[in-house]
Amino acid sequence: MRKYVFSYGSNLTLERIAARTPSVQKVRNYCLADFSLQFNKRSRDGSTKANIEPTPGAFAWGIIQSILPEDEEKLDRAEGLGQGYSKHYFEEKVDEKECRIFYYSADWIAAGDPYDWYLDYVIYGAITNNFPAAYIQRLGHIRAKQDPIRTSGGFNDRLTRKIDRHRIDFPDLWKMK
Repeated sequence: MRKYVFSYGSNLTLERIAARTPSVQKVRNYCLADFSLQFNKRSRDGSTKANIEPTPGAFAWGIIQSILPEDEEKLDRAEGLGQGYSKHYFEEKVDEKECRIFYYSADWIAAGDPYDWYLDYVIYGAITNNFPAAYIQRLGHIRAKQDPIRTSGGFNDRLTRKIDRHRIDFPDLWKMK
């Protein structure tokens, strides 16, 4: 029996989560009511990562994905379960049956900015999953900072190059103003 996860950050990009959990399959887009997307999860690399927090009247877009049970532990490790993220659950219908869906939220909160490449993963995921334009625009207004490893030429990630190419090929999708 497959497990269900709500992804809202860099795991919106299928290639990103598939590298961690090969069995991943997208189920559908999902708008989680009374939560807001923040970039306030303190990361060991000096940046912040995506987090969702209870916020009455707000909403956070994401996707419900399914994974095989043996991939759940892999995802827990990749996400830092117990080392910055906790796992939480909500109930939602999937294929006409009520299912338990898990998501991660931050234990380590900090002010700061995400790295530009990380925010690009989130924006790319929002674009490729056809999230509402207003939500994508809101993501585009989030301040990000340069990753010193990437800017020094030491960062050579295939997915980041793909996203950079997408930005060139589809500039209108990346106009955030």
